[in-house]
Amino acid sequence: PGEATVQDFADVVLTSWIQGIKGITLYRDGSKYAQPLNIRLAGVEGLDLPLEDLTYQDLLHVAKKTKEELDECNGKLVRGEWVHGRVKPYGIRSGTTHPAQIEDVKVYITVNRDEEGAITELFMTTDREGTLITGLLNSLSKTISVMLQYGIKPDAISKMLRGQKYEPYGFVQRHPYIKYCTSVSDLISKVLDIEAGDFTRVQVKPGGEEGDEGEAARFQISMDDFIHEKAREASRTGERLHDGSVCPNCSGTRMVKNGTCKVCLDCGETTGCS
Repeated sequence: PGEATVQDFADVVLTSWIQGIKGITLYRDGSKYAQPLNIRLAGVEGLDLPLEDLTYQDLLHVAKKTKEELDECNGKLVRGEWVHGRVKPYGIRSGTTHPAQIEDVKVYITVNRDEEGAITELFMTTDREGTLITGLLNSLSKTISVMLQYGIKPDAISKMLRGQKYEPYGFVQRHPYIKYCTSVSDLISKVLDIEAGDFTRVQVKPGGEEGDEGEAARFQISMDDFIHEKAREASRTGERLHDGSVCPNCSGTRMVKNGTCKVCLDCGETTGCS
């Protein structure tokens, strides 16, 4: 108890030694901010009494309060506000593979679902075996898959990846809906959106019927939509550079050779001589 004296502590230690107890922990009740054992029930609407002094009605009140808190926690778990334990998929899973090509890099994104139709896994492979990008994609695949299995919503993952910009990026080939992305992460974001039925961020919308090329053609984009007006001439005649050149104005990496200088396709900035 909180009123224990030094002599009380000494008596307990001596008794423990006589009985051959290997270890013992002593502290006054209430002397720690967090302690494993308590002799009082505190923190419940002003109740600060020893358990043996509580009436039957007080105990019912405490039990009801505890049940309400437990129900609230369970509700947050159901609504996805709290992350639950990892649920690993098992057995044979059905999935959809999204092929895409960014510049000269071919990417295959496979999205697997469980028996209830929820997305549980995402795998990415490329045609460049043994390269750095393959290793990074494998690591990113495992990370996203584990996040999904821990209950993170696909739209939250998509929002996290959306808009990231790094090489390779640009126009996308071989995918029926995605025609432009700013990075592989942005491509994954669009794939997750498509799997969730959200086509608002892709360039080609699904038609009324599968394979309706006329409907898709109305949503096709041109290269001019993503090139600064000042750099359009250079984009037609210049050579795209992949030497790590960075625009001094916008830090973009889409640099095109224009004579002896370079032009940024994103903002139109030149290196000073065009």
